[in-house]
Amino acid sequence: MTITPGIEYKWFYDEQLTLESYLDLGYGHNFSKSSNVGIFSTGISALYEVAEPKYTPIWVNRVYYAGYKSSINDSSESYSVLQTGLDFGVGQHWDWGEYTVEPRLFVAGRWYFNKLKFITPLDDDLQTSSTYEIGATLALSKPLGWGWFSTNRFGVSYQTDGELQVWRLIFEFPM
Repeated sequence: MTITPGIEYKWFYDEQLTLESYLDLGYGHNFSKSSNVGIFSTGISALYEVAEPKYTPIWVNRVYYAGYKSSINDSSESYSVLQTGLDFGVGQHWDWGEYTVEPRLFVAGRWYFNKLKFITPLDDDLQTSSTYEIGATLALSKPLGWGWFSTNRFGVSYQTDGELQVWRLIFEFPM
């Protein structure tokens, strides 16, 4: 179980450019091993809305750092990454009840400052220094859901580096 509250601040530089920064500090507990971990993440982002009304592209650039420290043996791991990508509509919208739905596509690249290790349950572990991702989402005109569990976007993506293959379900802005 993890609890990771955080704060986020957005600077609206102008109508097209938004800068964001965030800090998350949290706690995790492993019930099977009775161990605890401290969790942290911080980063800064630039989101640029390109002036193209039909496809409404958003160019995203992020740098972030995350990790944990265990209470059992003071072990810790962290990683940092540079991410860039483009999210864009396909020029179509449709009404679904009280919602307007827009299909959107995105492409993204991530470059890890240190190789990131993916532990796999059946095969050898994989290490990567970069990944590329493509995906599709449906953007809704207003949030769908109940209370704290609501989203205005959902979709799926595929991420790879040639060896690594990750399918991801998305319930928010994909990058």
